Amino acid sequence: MGDRGYRGCEYVEVCKSKEQKSIRQVVEGINSQMKVFNLVSR
Repeated sequence: MGDRGYRGCEYVEVCKSKEQKSIRQVVEGINSQMKVFNLVSR
């Protein structure tokens, strides 16, 4: 029972890190688009 609970927590941590990575990728994509837009608008 305890071992299974530990695995569950570990799984949740992995999911959280995956979510953070995807969010970071989206933010980086938006930032790069903003940079291009700023260069074009000059």
